Amino acid sequence: MNQFQTLRVNPIDSADISIIEDNVETNLGLISDWLEPAGGPDLFKKGVLIGAGPSLGKLLKAGFIHKDMFPSDKYVTFTCKHAIPLLMEHGFTDLYCSVLDPRPIDGISTHDVKRRDLYESADPKRVTFLVASMTSPTVTTYLLDRGYTVKGWHADSLALKKHKERIPFSIGGGTNSILRAIGIGSTCFGIREFNLIGLDSSLEQPSKEVEADPNSYLYTDKDPVTGSPKYLKSFCGSGEGLHSNKYIALWTTGELAASLQDIESFFTHAPQMGIKFNVLGTDKGRSLIGQLADSFGII
Repeated sequence: MNQFQTLRVNPIDSADISIIEDNVETNLGLISDWLEPAGGPDLFKKGVLIGAGPSLGKLLKAGFIHKDMFPSDKYVTFTCKHAIPLLMEHGFTDLYCSVLDPRPIDGISTHDVKRRDLYESADPKRVTFLVASMTSPTVTTYLLDRGYTVKGWHADSLALKKHKERIPFSIGGGTNSILRAIGIGSTCFGIREFNLIGLDSSLEQPSKEVEADPNSYLYTDKDPVTGSPKYLKSFCGSGEGLHSNKYIALWTTGELAASLQDIESFFTHAPQMGIKFNVLGTDKGRSLIGQLADSFGII
């Protein structure tokens, strides 16, 4: 086992703290409707988190999840901008999209998609945007100008210290927008049970030809922020070595690995938080979150 080590990622902000401080200042003036803490647990509603992992498209195509599965009188459904195009295509409504990106709307996302295209795919009648104050004001202005419902909230960050007199509370728990929705759901909606969908934390399995080619993108692409390798091969399971069939090899990225670390922390502290997590999917064993859930005995 000497050739293996536990994968740990140290997340960093995607923008300088001064930029985030300026974003907070501007959004405090742009957003008029802010989330407030819930009066207590909402025992009648459950939360649903729909991420944009590769399993999402498969689940939708198979009909394992569908637009009528989570009625708004029983569920609060949160998602992220990368999942919106698919959810719009499949008729989903009453969605809350959590936004936590300090970078301008005109740029390429971490999933190599134009950020503006993701927002443009949302139907204003079907999606409410939960915009963190650290979000780029170019996003906030775009949404407000086009008639989207925007509700503000404050993501826990060192950048908030400059404006602490104007910020009644902040929400932590998660380095990306979809996982921060757990904090939003529990704090502002009183939710105590969450169903997780499409939070794979791993990538679609590449072809054997691509994986065998040392010059393929898997080995040559670099993270644009850190300059380190963009893609990481992870091994999970109880095998005895690299070639053991007891191991499952899955590709991921540093960002997705950080997401998995967050999920691991949520699963670990769920009893103290008074929150229950379920992971929904048809082939959970082929994703990192599925492997993690299995180790915690989570269905």
